This record gives sequence, C-alpha cells and structure tokens, in this order.
Amino acid sequence: MFQRLTLISLMLAAAICAGAGAPQMIFIGQFVPGALEQGDDHIRSGELCDVYWFDASAGQTISIRLDSDDFDPYLILRHPGGSQTENDDFDGTLNAGMNIQLPESGQYQLVVTSYQPGDTGAYTLRVMPLGEAPQETIPTRTSYPIAPPETAPEPQTEPITPPNPWATRQPTEPQSAPPITWQRETPSTPAPTTQPAETLGGLGSIPAPTTFPSTPPTSGGFGAPFPAPNVMPWEAPPTGTVSPSPVPPMVDGGGIAQGQTSRGQLGEGDSTLHTGEFMDEWTLQGTAGQSVAIRAVSEAFDTYLIVLYPGEGRAENDDCGDGTLNAEVDLTLPESGEYRIIVTSYAPEETGEYVLSVQ
Repeated sequence: MFQRLTLISLMLAAAICAGAGAPQMIFIGQFVPGALEQGDDHIRSGELCDVYWFDASAGQTISIRLDSDDFDPYLILRHPGGSQTENDDFDGTLNAGMNIQLPESGQYQLVVTSYQPGDTGAYTLRVMPLGEAPQETIPTRTSYPIAPPETAPEPQTEPITPPNPWATRQPTEPQSAPPITWQRETPSTPAPTTQPAETLGGLGSIPAPTTFPSTPPTSGGFGAPFPAPNVMPWEAPPTGTVSPSPVPPMVDGGGIAQGQTSRGQLGEGDSTLHTGEFMDEWTLQGTAGQSVAIRAVSEAFDTYLIVLYPGEGRAENDDCGDGTLNAEVDLTLPESGEYRIIVTSYAPEETGEYVLSVQ
C-alpha cells in the first residue's frame, strides 16, 4: 500500500487527472452523488477520476468522506500550493476520507478515483465542517446547495377558496363563471341609462350607476348593480355547499405527511441535479420503524425518486415494477427525523405535472 501511495503521489505531482475538463464546484457542507464511468477522465496509472474544487481558509478544519458500494474509493486532496493529501481506507472501511486542518487559504481540488484501474460505479462525496452533522444537498446546475427547510410546512387541510364567490372548490381546469339568469319585467322596454340619486333609498350622496350591463359578468368578484326601475335584479345561483375537489392544488415542493397526496410540476426555473434533470424537493417527518410507500406518478415523463435519510443513507427507484414508468419507494424508516424526497426524471430536461403520494 505504501509503494502504491508513493507512486500515485509522484504521478499526480505532474497531473492529477489526465484530460480532466472543468472541475465541478462543491461547497463545504454539501453532499454530492456521482459515478465513475467508462469515458471519464483518468489518472496516469489508469484509474477513472472526477475532479471537484472548493475555496477555504487557512486553519479551517473539515471532514471529507468518499463512500461507494460499487468500488474501493480513493481520495486525493490537492492543496493551493501544489502539495496533496491522500487516503484509501478510512475509519475501518474500504471507503476513503480524511479529517484535516487546512494549511493555507485558496482553492483546493478533490480528485475522486478508485484503488484499482477500471473500477466503475456510483459514489457519494461529502465535505463537512468538522464536528457538524451532515446536511445532504442535491447539487444544482449552478452548483448552489439547496438548504433544507427549518421546519416542514403544515399540510394543507382546507381547500383554497378561488376568487369566484359562487364557487367553493378549486377547479382542475380553467372554467368560466357559473351562468347567471337575468330577467326583466318588460323585455321589450330597454333599461334606462341613468338613475337619479334620490331613488336610491335615501342615500342621496351616492351616485347611481350611469349604465346597466346588457350581459351578465363573465368572472366572479362583482356584486349586482343597483336595480333600475321596473327591472328585476339578476338571480343568484342556488345556495348550498359544493364538496371540495379531491384534486390537490399544484405545489412545487414543501412538506408532505403520510396519507397525503400532492401535485407538482417539473419545468424551467426548477433546481436541477448535476446531471441536468429538473427536481422538486419535499420533506417528510418520520419515525424509526414506520412503514411508508412513496410514489411519484406522471403521464408526462418517466419519474425518478430519491429519498435522503436524516443520517447518511438514501433509497432510489426509477420504475416500480407494475409495467409503468412511475417510481415508488417502499421503506421501513431506519431512523427518526426529517426525510427529504427528491422528485425528478429519468432523463435530463424532462418536464410536466406529477402526483406525489405517501401512504
């Protein structure tokens, strides 16, 4: 092992990752999922590699972890002055990592690679201030971390009241206002165009409307005009309660509870994974031992689910196995705390509406 470390150190003194493109930014306090794949850049001894960078100050103490279930990871930290620190196995596992007090200020580079040439697979890279609990974030295309919400919003239990005073439910599609019946005692006689103020029940100082509409209003929010002489006021719709629609309102992320269903939409302006897929983030407060079934359904795109645990684990699913492209994660929660549910797509730049449910 010592000979291997020395050999890699000498090779990387000239070039860390041969043919490497622009390194990806990672923030201290961020969690980044990635993968070593055929076609990636490589170090001179043949191992595939990805390169990240971050800015830091001298004396700052950080913990770096590189974990993988697919290969034996190897981690190289390149200092601003050109020296480097490396690790293969950390904390009694095959995963790589280091706890280090940074010796100088400037831009540091992290090289993610493997112990054996040709190894491929998924990995997670985490850079944390030493002593702080990790807060996993999904990197966006602009590389800004997504801060977790301080508290999960309360699930909505009341239907949203639309502006139309004659409706008590949220329509699923744009709808015209309910028809209004207009009736006059003398249809052949046109309504007068002016109304004296003294006929307004003694109000006097309030001017009467100068004209009366010939057609009913097409959108809600307006009361009936003052009735003209010999004109019956328009009839309001029958009174009664309309049951709220079972279709939930459109929300792009937020809190969700077990037994709740919410709607969202992926599209331009959303955050993205570092691989280009749009994403919405939801939060679920869970208890260790609780069984949940999380499902994302869409007719517009191939859904993909990522569930991030309060600690370090996560669960993912693309197709739930029922012959559709919908995603589902059936899980017995391993710990108590806030779980983060990432709704995204299988391919980059897919857009459209979806329904997220937790049962």
